[in-house]
Amino acid sequence: MKKRVAIVGGGITGACAARRLAATAGAGTAIEVHLFDQGRRGVGGRTSSRTYQQRDGAYQPSTSEDCDNDAASGSSHPPKLRFDHGCQFFRADTPEFKRLAEEWIDKKYVAEWKGDFRSSGSATEDRHREFFGLPSSPPFYVAADGMQSLPRNILNELESSSDTASHEGTTSSSSVVVRVHCGVRVAQMERDPSTKRWRLFGQSGEAAYHDTSEQFVKGNTQRHLLGGDNQAGFDAVILTDVSSSFGAWHRASAGVPEGFAWRVRDRVTAMVAFERPTGVPFDAASFDHPVAWFAARTGSKPGMDTGRECWTVVSTPEYAMDRIEETPMQDPETGEFVPQTPGYLESVPGPDLLRAFGEAV
Repeated sequence: MKKRVAIVGGGITGACAARRLAATAGAGTAIEVHLFDQGRRGVGGRTSSRTYQQRDGAYQPSTSEDCDNDAASGSSHPPKLRFDHGCQFFRADTPEFKRLAEEWIDKKYVAEWKGDFRSSGSATEDRHREFFGLPSSPPFYVAADGMQSLPRNILNELESSSDTASHEGTTSSSSVVVRVHCGVRVAQMERDPSTKRWRLFGQSGEAAYHDTSEQFVKGNTQRHLLGGDNQAGFDAVILTDVSSSFGAWHRASAGVPEGFAWRVRDRVTAMVAFERPTGVPFDAASFDHPVAWFAARTGSKPGMDTGRECWTVVSTPEYAMDRIEETPMQDPETGEFVPQTPGYLESVPGPDLLRAFGEAV
């Protein structure tokens, strides 16, 4: 009997979960995996990367279609600004993770990030040895074309294998099909008491995105069944991020218990492109500063050369929570989610983080 599994979230965790399911299907077992990701720029989750291309005298954000077209044609649109604005790197501290890292390096998905890494102004000896909250000893790994490319490559490989098997008419007693649904938000989960299977409901397109205006969302509230033949439901659902438990007010919520939400720690990230070289003598650092916690130079990462000197600056969780309290992301009357506007982000936390970066350096 075919088993159907839903994965909510297309970051590294979701991609690796799909990979593990595909690798461990036993003889006589058919598994159909549906991965749902609400990202505006394709899968990636917390390994989000951003690219800005110069058009008509201004830098404009690239879309996932731009990235796909560039990869297919081998062309680029100079100059570009590039940032990893989510996860900055990863370590491989367990035998299994080391094996995975070596495999990804062989496939050119991942490379070791080598540079001048520092931890400055720490209050204690223990914190002085930390780098981005982790032990300061290398190796550190990054995806070879921006962090977002790692889950993309893993899932593209799985989808290609699934398509090849389908085209070849595979009739093996063991088969795995992986389908990725981008720009889809899982907003509700229900378990059928008779079949014990889960049905997922959500939205697609503009209404699914985290930063869509509240006015548009209010005019597009209809939810639909997800996952194709969803009348049969899913035998299992894998939730890859605790933001799924934020409750109905938040667009990332999948309607799971509120008890998970306490695990989440917020941060604000600024992407800064300097007109001239900064002269900063290191490539990344953790700071003992009330606003700026970490900063990384994009150009120091393999495959991430840029037209200008670009830095990603990450705030402390305390600073992020203070800003959220000042500008709540919930409507005080209805309790509904209210996204922070670009105008607010560019006028308050953006300048704050740029100023803090200068102070910390």
